[in-house]
Amino acid sequence: MPGTGTSRSNPRENINMATTWLDISSLYGSTTDVAHRLRSKVDGKLLTQEVQSPGTRAKASYLPFNTMGVPTNTRPGVEPEGLFVGGDPRTNEDWLLLGIHTLLLREHNRLCDILKKQKPGWDDEQLYQTMRLVMSAKHALIANAYQMAYWTEKMPWPRDDGFPLYRQMFGENALEINPANTYPWPLVTKNGKPMTVSAGMAVVYRFHEFIIPNFPIKDQNNETLWEQNLFDTSFNSTGFLNAGLERILAGALSSHIPNFKSGLDESFRSAGLYRGRPFDIVVSSIVHEREQGLPTFNQYFREYNAQDPEVVVPIRVIWDKFSTDPEDIENPKKLYKHPDDVDLVVGCQLVLL
Repeated sequence: MPGTGTSRSNPRENINMATTWLDISSLYGSTTDVAHRLRSKVDGKLLTQEVQSPGTRAKASYLPFNTMGVPTNTRPGVEPEGLFVGGDPRTNEDWLLLGIHTLLLREHNRLCDILKKQKPGWDDEQLYQTMRLVMSAKHALIANAYQMAYWTEKMPWPRDDGFPLYRQMFGENALEINPANTYPWPLVTKNGKPMTVSAGMAVVYRFHEFIIPNFPIKDQNNETLWEQNLFDTSFNSTGFLNAGLERILAGALSSHIPNFKSGLDESFRSAGLYRGRPFDIVVSSIVHEREQGLPTFNQYFREYNAQDPEVVVPIRVIWDKFSTDPEDIENPKKLYKHPDDVDLVVGCQLVLL
């Protein structure tokens, strides 16, 4: 952001000012206006449409269509009013993303029914805000499970120590900055707004390797009805309803992720115009990382090791230290002049291959 990044007291700020907390803004929205448009204003629940999809015995809740004018991404020839509405403009980009959003919607409203029975005197606002907090906590647990699966004993960050950069930034020891000792945690707020270490968000919460080119559509007997190309599902709300959430999620759960920890499937990167415009997720991620001023892989772990963590991460001073497979380091050697230049996320993925 212009005017920032001039000193330690005025660090670089991102243009994206959406909250960095794991608050499921993809479901609830990042602004007060969007959040209000998505609410039913009854019993704390979110708006839905009730549809009976193939293979089911009764109607079930789906995201409503975007009749309330919430900003959403689309592609040429597809009107926003014919797409589902969610808290994030990317809601309709593929069926797997839509499936998760729909599942979260159902869970929010299901829990509202339970809470209303337990707290019959609560109004809509109390029910909504409480369930939003509960859902955010559940989402954080899911994200942490992914984090624990990603890292290893030899490459432990941030499982070994989640606070090294905070200590570097603020000059405090682990006990002094531990949120259990300083609640509400002042180090994750700035001017009253949530903040986070960009390195943590860049490395820990990148789910691109979960994106697969194809997945099966399954019936209630777990039989494959057809193989679905993921990128053909973009901005296709009618097809989503015709297939049905249950069939889509059953297929997703039975799918194998062949490139877990390796970044992403090349078919996703090469999908090109599936969003309606040229897009390269690898380039976008690296540019996004550099715009935030993240350190390179070696810069980061030199500072990390200086904090005396339980597990010291070796600095990759030569290319062979990133990987023992010559093919894995062939392209980085062409793209970077020196191992010290390797971007943080690229280095982590090389080491974790």
